[in-house]
Amino acid sequence: MRNIKILVFDSGQGGLPYFQAIKTVLSSHNIAVTIDYLADNAAFPYGTKTNQELQERFHYIASTLSQLEDPYDLLIVACNTASLHGSSIFTQYISTKNVVFTTPTLALSSIENRTQEVFLLATSATCRFYNQDTTMGLIAADPLVAWIEEHWDSSTEKIRLAYLESFWLHHLASIKNSFIILGCTHFLHIKDHLERMHPEQNIQFIDTRDYVANETLNRVIAQKSHQSISKKSTIGTLFLTSDNKHDREHYISIIGEYHLEFSTKKLI
Repeated sequence: MRNIKILVFDSGQGGLPYFQAIKTVLSSHNIAVTIDYLADNAAFPYGTKTNQELQERFHYIASTLSQLEDPYDLLIVACNTASLHGSSIFTQYISTKNVVFTTPTLALSSIENRTQEVFLLATSATCRFYNQDTTMGLIAADPLVAWIEEHWDSSTEKIRLAYLESFWLHHLASIKNSFIILGCTHFLHIKDHLERMHPEQNIQFIDTRDYVANETLNRVIAQKSHQSISKKSTIGTLFLTSDNKHDREHYISIIGEYHLEFSTKKLI
């Protein structure tokens, strides 16, 4: 008897809001699991890499995870770039039923009025994937991703608002009465702030967090039906792929609110 083991994976801290949403929905159904987190900080950021660089990295990640002595029951790819450019790679090594992906267009299911314009705010690599899609406008925002990863948690509210206001002025000021898909999981960290800015423009920000959490719940229930499960939750562990001092100190400073323990050992 053991807990179902789940690994939430992203290039950095973008997947943490998804990690939290998964914990919340599973807890509400009284399902005990162990959820770990893997930040591929050695390869951050994904969004500025070429297709070949991304594919090589995802082959390494997926193949290494598939060879773990005690493999995970579910892998949550909480990264849009990795989901779009790596889905076929991950499923070469890990059964499709054991992987949950997040892709920006999944957020469209939450839109009732599709007559309004839709924009995708994402990394360059994610926008590149949709460059033939004429149904939505594309806004590449790689510097914003890097800023959230490096500075969001350590910045004062004044600095945060100043940066976001500058970003808005340059990228969002002309958008009105529209939906913006937050197509990079890092943007979930700033969603509350974006929603409070410039209400006169009537922009609604949407994301895939609820979809991923509910899909994870469905996969766990499916696995739970044919294996013995412990009823006691255990504290998850956060792993980095590169143990540099700066990143180690940064993640140790932020993981308390997610009830994660930091591991000095590498998972992969």
